Amino acid sequence: VTTIPGGIITAITSGIILPLLVKTPEETLPTFTDFFFTFFIGSIIADFGQYWGHRIMHENVWLYQNVHSVHHQIDTPSVVSTAYVHPLDCFLQVSLPSMATVFLTSMHPVTMFAFIFCRVMENSFDHCGVNHPIINIICLKFLPFRASIQHHDEHHRYSSYVGKGKNYGEGFYIWDLIFGSMRKTTSR
Repeated sequence: VTTIPGGIITAITSGIILPLLVKTPEETLPTFTDFFFTFFIGSIIADFGQYWGHRIMHENVWLYQNVHSVHHQIDTPSVVSTAYVHPLDCFLQVSLPSMATVFLTSMHPVTMFAFIFCRVMENSFDHCGVNHPIINIICLKFLPFRASIQHHDEHHRYSSYVGKGKNYGEGFYIWDLIFGSMRKTTSR
């Protein structure tokens, strides 16, 4: 089980649905301001959706046992384990929040490409198990409310079960603080 089937389904679905929902921009490139504003707002919206998709995967017995537990079979996260997910898991945590974000922000295709690239890159780094200053700079982990790599490592270490787990947030830990799922000893 890998994200390859999920990725194919997402690509086909996005290719059919997004052109119907998002108008084609008249400009070849987004303005500098539009790019950063929609990228920033999009990151918050998509991460909020990912948080809830991830949390639902843990709190729904059927979804955890039949879908998300595949990813949690990996005790020690690695970049390779990022791709070790059920296609439905990929859809609920990545594809659906990302497509909804593109729609809600009317994201320019160039911004969307950078946005999706950065979300995949960050997810891979979040599973690398290495907390290094260069990675933290690349993923902007030094910014306020950004979840550290250790934050997600601790999710895998202490929440590999169905039920109310901890540290669901990947981009931002603020959701874990707001909704009571922050592990008390987590290094942000």
